[in-house]
Amino acid sequence: MSFRSDVWLCAQEIYRDLAGAKAQWRFTELIALCEKHGGAPLLDPAMPVRQFACWDGEDILLSPYGTPSLYREAIPHELVHRLADTPRWSYLNDCIEGWRYDRAAFVEAVAHKVGKMFRGASE
Repeated sequence: MSFRSDVWLCAQEIYRDLAGAKAQWRFTELIALCEKHGGAPLLDPAMPVRQFACWDGEDILLSPYGTPSLYREAIPHELVHRLADTPRWSYLNDCIEGWRYDRAAFVEAVAHKVGKMFRGASE
């Protein structure tokens, strides 16, 4: 297998896990994924320009300057970073031999692909 095909396989598994049977995602459902304890998402007014969500090690923070269309890809992308090292998806490391690649580059590529999959399901 190649890096590209392993990224694709991993992204498909993660997307299926997160999206379940949903064909489309409403904006409010995406926002609800940000806060692990429920409630309103945390806003970070100091987020860099052109970044609309980030994983800070505890929660997914949102830029107060984003729009629903900008969040559609950014939130799932950051959610992958949030869950990448949890037992929920640890089986993927063995299944696709993701350990063969630089971990940060692999997770970033998978996160990017999952974000695009959610954006496609929201349009």
